[in-house]
Amino acid sequence: MDLFGDSDSEDESANAGPSEETMRMIAERQKITEKTDEYLNEAQVSFPPPVPLPPLWPQPMFSGPVVFSDSSDEFGGGRSFIAQVDLPPGTLLMKELPLCTWPSEAIGKALSVDVLKSVPDLGLLDNLFPYTLSDVPASAVEKQRISMEADLKQLSKEMNVCADDLLRYYFTLTCNGFDSGVYGHLSIFNHSELPNCIKFSPNDGILYSEVRTVKHVKKGDHLTISYMNPREQSFVRRRKYFLDQHNFDITDEIRDLSTVQKFDSTKCSAEEVENTEKTIDEFTKMYEEFKAVNEEAGKASTAFASEIKEKLSLKCRDLYAASSELLGAVLSMFSTHVITLRCLRLHTNLCALMLDLAGTPGKVLIDEMEGTNILCDFVKSASKLLEMQEEYHEGDTHPDIGSTLLDFAEGINALLSKAPERLFALKIYRLSSIVASSKFESELRAKHRRIERIYIFK
Repeated sequence: MDLFGDSDSEDESANAGPSEETMRMIAERQKITEKTDEYLNEAQVSFPPPVPLPPLWPQPMFSGPVVFSDSSDEFGGGRSFIAQVDLPPGTLLMKELPLCTWPSEAIGKALSVDVLKSVPDLGLLDNLFPYTLSDVPASAVEKQRISMEADLKQLSKEMNVCADDLLRYYFTLTCNGFDSGVYGHLSIFNHSELPNCIKFSPNDGILYSEVRTVKHVKKGDHLTISYMNPREQSFVRRRKYFLDQHNFDITDEIRDLSTVQKFDSTKCSAEEVENTEKTIDEFTKMYEEFKAVNEEAGKASTAFASEIKEKLSLKCRDLYAASSELLGAVLSMFSTHVITLRCLRLHTNLCALMLDLAGTPGKVLIDEMEGTNILCDFVKSASKLLEMQEEYHEGDTHPDIGSTLLDFAEGINALLSKAPERLFALKIYRLSSIVASSKFESELRAKHRRIERIYIFK
């Protein structure tokens, strides 16, 4: 697969003219440039001309006010991006196509050396850290050499590449890979437990990722993202991840970032946290499966969709009940831990899915009282989630906060219309009357629109 719209032969490309894929990418780059100009004009932000990036790979689709540095002692590989000027939240820094993507069978699984077969050109990885096996801790090299000995030997014969080079390429993928693939320039953004940027793949059907700031960044600051997905994970998991994938040990000082600092600390054992994380993982996977089924049912005929949703509602009801019980335990045992954010987000998502199923035409899958109870749970969880997110993300401009603001506002609106007395009984700040609740809802929506304008081109 030719990811960049180039043919195998430069001469053939010149004779045949630009390919359809190349023309599509040119049009897409033009569209991105126009939207970026529109964003800068609306925000009244003036950036100097971008600094040229090193010509190591195909140039990104867009590069903003960043400066490349290859002399940083603070980060692995010695390379980083630095803010060229003071940057407001939401500043678009870079858009890039992946050098390669993961084969579907490898997604969600531990990376094996066989994944190298999916790389269209191993030479694309030569300028990524680690440059040689000597850049990797000797213990990590020896560990993988032993565990992958048979696979490396077989793959070396198949690809006509020596085993040590294959092992170096394997470490390159583990050190520079994201969920959406391996990127040349985006991999230069280094990890931070308190990142000032976010990397994500816009859901618009185009295969690229982008990086934007999530807070005010001063000129000269290193631009960082979180390599963890989801970010809110325990110290034990984060430590294992960086040992396994990036071959370095995070310090015990990072352990403090396992709690949301504003709230009183709650003692909990590592075993309790680990078991809870596993349960959240399991419930989240089930939720994603149920959500996908519900979305597919929405595309089917009315009669068939109703039948599917009726069966789905039974499974969702059990999962919703289990998640409610889990959330209660988490809030009582270790409400300050960052995994509480994941638990709250899971619970609000399940509430929303249950309420969506309740609206199935021609079926009463959830009676009025149960629907009102779920709506109350939705509002309570969204309220708590918003409070913790604003503290965890150190501000009110993170896109995760934007999503929760909208959820909270929608929940208030629905409960205010359906059962206002139940809303007031929740004893949530500023939700004590119809007038106060309506005003608060309006403020939440205004904040959501502000964040949406920061991150999303319309």
